[in-house]
Amino acid sequence: MRDLKDYSGPFIPDLKRSDFSKEAPVRAWEATTRCFVLIDGLWYSLIKERFNEKLAGELNREIWKKMTWEEIGRIQEALNIHGNDVEALFKVYQTIPDSVGVLEMKFELKNKNHGIYTITNCRALKHFEKHGKRELQETACGIDTWAFADTAKHFNPKMKCTNLKLPPRKDPSEPACMWEFKIED
Repeated sequence: MRDLKDYSGPFIPDLKRSDFSKEAPVRAWEATTRCFVLIDGLWYSLIKERFNEKLAGELNREIWKKMTWEEIGRIQEALNIHGNDVEALFKVYQTIPDSVGVLEMKFELKNKNHGIYTITNCRALKHFEKHGKRELQETACGIDTWAFADTAKHFNPKMKCTNLKLPPRKDPSEPACMWEFKIED
């Protein structure tokens, strides 16, 4: 193990991921997650430009529905996350690629079956607000309204997702959005 802080030095023919210090893969992971989200935005914009917004929205929803289940399963397996409660869902949200490096999040786990998820800072929302792209904001945040509910149902058919706050914001210091997840008997 070489404990490389970065890869600015000479080429290493037999380089392994384990040759990097703990911090280097974290930076690479965050950069990769930003690319993951960027691809979605670029894809949506291209479909919208070539065809129309309605088709772009329909296809985007279809892709995210299919991708979310694949993404969640892979994260659960890779990080050994088990369970079908709010706690397990929050563990996935803390580590899922479209969150890490793009969102700043706060989790309030009241118990295994009840919690509040707050996105305190969303890079996409800041970009949309800065450039006056209200329609993209509505599309992106609109995905969350059905995606979080679908994800909750995927984890547990009894899990409910309630939106507590959505953009637009009056003040940029406000949280981007807030969600309550709850399993009731």
